[in-house]
Formats: sequence, structure tokens, C-alpha cells
Amino acid sequence: FFGHLTRSLMAWGVTAVMRLLLLLLPLCRCVTSPLPRDAECATPPPSSPNNIVDRRSDRTRLKVASYNVCWLFLADAPTGSGKTVKCPGDCDWKTPTEAETHLQAIAREVATLDADILTLVEVQDCFVLHRLLAAMPTASAEAYRPYLVRGTDSALNQNLGLLTRVDPVGPLWRTAARQHFPVPGEGGRCGSRATGRTAVSKHFVARFAVPGLAAPLTLVGVHLLAQPQDSHKCLKREAQAAVVATVVRDATRTGDHVVVLGDMNDFDPDLSAGPHEVPISRTLDILKAGPGEGQPRLRNAHRLVAVPRRYSHWNDRHPRDCVDQGGAEHALLDHVLLSPGLFDLVTSVRIHNDDYGCEGNRCRGWDGSCIRLNHYSDHWPVSVTLHTGPGPARPADPAAAHPQPTTHSD
Repeated sequence: FFGHLTRSLMAWGVTAVMRLLLLLLPLCRCVTSPLPRDAECATPPPSSPNNIVDRRSDRTRLKVASYNVCWLFLADAPTGSGKTVKCPGDCDWKTPTEAETHLQAIAREVATLDADILTLVEVQDCFVLHRLLAAMPTASAEAYRPYLVRGTDSALNQNLGLLTRVDPVGPLWRTAARQHFPVPGEGGRCGSRATGRTAVSKHFVARFAVPGLAAPLTLVGVHLLAQPQDSHKCLKREAQAAVVATVVRDATRTGDHVVVLGDMNDFDPDLSAGPHEVPISRTLDILKAGPGEGQPRLRNAHRLVAVPRRYSHWNDRHPRDCVDQGGAEHALLDHVLLSPGLFDLVTSVRIHNDDYGCEGNRCRGWDGSCIRLNHYSDHWPVSVTLHTGPGPARPADPAAAHPQPTTHSD
């Protein structure tokens, strides 16, 4: 029997067996909370003939994307401040069933998104990334490798994860740099006189050698402080942007292409869609040009999205009726910033806000608000496709808008 079992497992493959075990894990009564966890999965496997570092099915394109997946947690999470974030409980999910349903919904969305390099915001840990892959169809999941380097979020213990079909050339890393605030010459609009120092608690840096690109690619995933209209957090978010801008400066000086993407929790003054999106901070300006510097190093890819589609976040507040009223309920908080050499390779930019996949009361949050209209998240994914094949890129058409979504209500 055991010989037959061994031969069967070898034929099936180790990856498939691990995926089955991860799927069965939440059903096993012997597992107690918190679940056993890897500290992080920040280092790519060693190069070898059996380790294919570029698993894209179409090597003429590179699709990079970011998605705030809204508390992708499955268990309690101790924080650096000594407290424990209970999930289910303190997070948006109040039962294990809700947390598992959320993960399954995100798995479907990630498979549909079909990104080559995907930054996931608000992830618990590497264990959850493995569970996410196990919940995806095999054809979608098998090309991805998960990476995560733990941040220093002492309040919520949220991290950024990375799923990629192109392995990084070295371990993911973070900068521990801290920046004084107000940032010199930058804090005049915040409306706060607070002073101090801060770091970027939620971010990672990865470097890739992507076939088809003329230079290495440095990718920085970020999740900056929330509440874009809060004057004190405005100062801290500008300081966080200055730290990231230093990473960008160093990468561009070595000749790398650069992408900075994620939930930046602020508005780009060059792309404002209305008076509700006028920033009080200079966060996006600092990210694009560096503190106190002039010519931008980075350009926002969303300038290539038609104005009616420029929103990545929905807040059901005018009124709280589980109906998307548009206008001030929409905001562009998730951004993809590109260095000039990459911007010239853009063939497509999408904010995936035409995807409304929620039904009835499943849309409602714990307080009755409709925060999960898009597959259990209050954010939509954003993606940029770059040309990495032979010949010139076909420029993206900024006037090409997606069909308007149908208003959804209970």
C-alpha cells in the first residue's frame, strides 16, 4: 500500500500535494488558532535548470498590478506593540466562514486579473499567500511564486505580499530609514504644526531582470498612512513619501527602470477628478520628484485612463445606502508610478472598476455599510501592461474607456 501511495504522490507532483494539504488545512480539527506560520518568504529559490525564473505565458508583455485585498487574514495576528489583532473579530471578518469566503473571492479575482507581477496590500503573512494560491485554479496558480518580507505595522500587523511569474534576482528588502516631518519645504499645506520622525511601516522593494526590458526593474510596493484629509497624517505621509523617493533616486542612479505602486491613500494633484480629490499633502509630488526636487522622475500611469474611470476606491457615504452614487463616493487612492523608460512601453492601463461581483447582503460590512462591493474589498485592482517584445510598443489610448458599470443595490 505504501509503495503504491508513494508512486502515486510522485506522479501527482509535490506542488499538487501541497496545494491539497493547504486546502484541507482549515477543515482539520487538529489545527488550533493561531495557525502555524512562516516568518516570511522573501528569498527566491536558487537558480537551477529546474527552476524557471520567467513563467509568463506571453513574454511580449509584462502586466504589473496592485490590489488592496482588504484584510486578507485567517487568524489572530500579534503586533509589535504587544497587542493582538483578532481575526476573525477585530478585522472586517467576524467569523471563520467570512474570512474563508473572502479568501476564495480574492482568489477568483486574482486569477481573473492575470497579472505577471502582483502586489497585494493588507496581507497577513506568507502562510495566507500560500493558502490564496491553493484556492486558485491550478492553471492560474502554478506559474506564481509568493514573496513577503514582514513590515513594522505595530497597529494592525498588515503586510504587503507579492505574487509573481518572474522571480526577483535577490531577496525582497525594506528600508529602515526614518524621515523628519514636516519635510523641508513640503509641509505648508497640511495644516498641522506637529513635528517628529516616521518610517514606512508597510512596503517592500524587489528587483527583477525581466527578459525584454533593456535595464533591471526595481519595484517598490507601498501602503501609506490612511485618511488623506487628516492634517497630522498628512505630515507623516509626506515623510513616508520622502523615504520611498530616496529608494527611487538610488535605483534610477544605477540605471534601473522603476515602478512604485500600491495604496498610497492620497490624491494626485495632476489627476484630480473633482473638488473632493484636492490633496492637502504633497505626497504624490514627492513620490514622483523627490522632496524639494523639480523634474519628476516618475509619471502616473493613470493619466492614460479616461477621467470618468479614474477611481480605485469606493466609500458608501453619500448616503450610506449600499448604492454606488459615484462622484464623491469615488476616489483614486491606488497608483502606479513609472519611470520614463517604462512609461514609453505602456500599452494598456486599467482600473478594474467595471467589475461588480457582489450580491445582496454579502456586500455589507460589519456596520451595515457597503464596503465590499468589489469581491469583499473597498478597492479595485489597478494594472499596467508593458511591451517587452521585439519592435516598438503600441501606445496606450487615453480616450479608451471601459463600459460604465451597472449600479448595484440590495
